[in-house]
Amino acid sequence: MRRATGAGANVRSVGEEKALANLRTVIDELWPHADVGAVCVGAAGAGRAADRDRLCNAVQLMLPPGVAVDVRHDAQIALRAATDKRPALVVIAGTGSLVYGESASGLSRRAGGYGSLIGDAAGAYTFGMAAVRHTARVFDGIETRGPLAMAISKALQCASVADLIERVHVWPPDVAAIAALADLVGDADEEHDPAARRIIDDESALLASGVTLIASNIRTNDELPAIFSGGAFDAVPRLLTEMSRACAETGPCAVQRLAVEPAMGAARIAWDMLREA
Repeated sequence: MRRATGAGANVRSVGEEKALANLRTVIDELWPHADVGAVCVGAAGAGRAADRDRLCNAVQLMLPPGVAVDVRHDAQIALRAATDKRPALVVIAGTGSLVYGESASGLSRRAGGYGSLIGDAAGAYTFGMAAVRHTARVFDGIETRGPLAMAISKALQCASVADLIERVHVWPPDVAAIAALADLVGDADEEHDPAARRIIDDESALLASGVTLIASNIRTNDELPAIFSGGAFDAVPRLLTEMSRACAETGPCAVQRLAVEPAMGAARIAWDMLREA
């Protein structure tokens, strides 16, 4: 087995040209050393049929003739990496967020995954941007300064609203930099900062509503595997508790963090493609 890493391939975040260039870099690193008959690409933003088809066709052109190609969104490969049991659901809370589940009959349901512009509940970018907004209101005297606002001011080297606007209003938006601020939200929550607690409560409730919906739609009377994946669970530890509670309210759940890389799910899907060919 070989492994290569590269930059993101979310078409909606980095653009189609950059996403394909990033994929080609990884493929070119792996291909001279591999005899491969099937490829599965897992990418955030690949849930839309038109994006998925374009990505699939473009990847096909990067590979030798006869190699089978499939494209799945990131929640599908994460669930496949975690378990073969169905029904099962996965809650992804990374830069963005998504709840995805598959029933015993193979039907799939999803909630969320709207992207940074519309807003992903309890995603790291959403946590970070909420902290930035709170800090702006602190500078204006509308909200009270506490550990969160002080941490954001220090991280962004801001002493005023003008400074904050200069740091944040850049093009293209620095999504990764804002998402990294989620760590400060989690830290401030542990210091009992009211603003951090409010942000986490609000975002957790939004994501939990998706968990409740999907779990209720796919579950049977048996224990439901519920997999949690993504860096926001590390940045904001209380998020895992809130999502576990939401799942348990629908019935028995076997809660676990994803123990392997989501990419292993793509490898397993590719192996299935070969066996079924």
